[in-house]
Amino acid sequence: MMIDGTDDNNKDDNKEKKRYKKTAAFIYGSDFGDIFIGNLLNHREFCISCGDTCTYCRGFDGYADRIVAVIRTPPSLPEFIDEPSIFIMDLKPADVLIAIDIHPDILLSLPERLAALKYTGIIVPIERPGALSVLEELKKLCEENGIEYAFPKPFCALDASEMPPEDFSSAEFVSDFVEEFRIGKPLLRIKEVIRGEDMIIQDVEVLRSAPCGSTFFIARKIVGTRIPARSVRSFRSVKGLSDDSSAELFRRISEAHHAYPCTASMEHDRDGDTFLHRAGYIARKAVINALI
Repeated sequence: MMIDGTDDNNKDDNKEKKRYKKTAAFIYGSDFGDIFIGNLLNHREFCISCGDTCTYCRGFDGYADRIVAVIRTPPSLPEFIDEPSIFIMDLKPADVLIAIDIHPDILLSLPERLAALKYTGIIVPIERPGALSVLEELKKLCEENGIEYAFPKPFCALDASEMPPEDFSSAEFVSDFVEEFRIGKPLLRIKEVIRGEDMIIQDVEVLRSAPCGSTFFIARKIVGTRIPARSVRSFRSVKGLSDDSSAELFRRISEAHHAYPCTASMEHDRDGDTFLHRAGYIARKAVINALI
């Protein structure tokens, strides 16, 4: 029997899909991996940016029950690895693998192994230029082995609606991961109060965090910021805030972003900008979008 366009079997399938929690595994070769995993685990000592003034604003339980394997590769490896498969033998079946700052030979050995373990896909965040050299080959291997992929540059750019189409295999894969783990391109909700003609940011809720966790710190640091009257009158109509009228807001965002600190590199990519600056623009845009 059909009710509102959905039969009973489909309803049961939807409920089962909703109950299912996607799992993740990690392989990484730098401290950035520790930061990202720490953000997902959300252990009490993870974020120490506020020191003794910490209010434990992060407010979520973490995803320890979703992480099935964590592998850290040795800090020093030869330029060429004859048998890269020995570094990934401990991988266990999961839905998605996040590979951070690992040797190119190990990276290229992953798609075949992931296919054997029934993975859906792999996410390879690009936080520095070195990882760019093998992306085309990795993409080809993923396609040959039926593995979805996403290569956000930097990791906080993970959003299918804004990433270049050549950097991900399907919007559904990216969206499912972002929705499941609430990380990717930052998303905020801001409560504002008007005093006279000026706007004051009263409270900021993090709906989706940058993978490093900096969004929570930025959110806290912009509370209390006054946005001048001339900006209040214009920013909703022009869909943005001018640098001159919102200098204090942008200063607070920038200082918090650097103080956290951001994990993206100061090296320039092939487009001429640094990964750190790109991450800073993403953080600023998240705040602007929440105010519009």
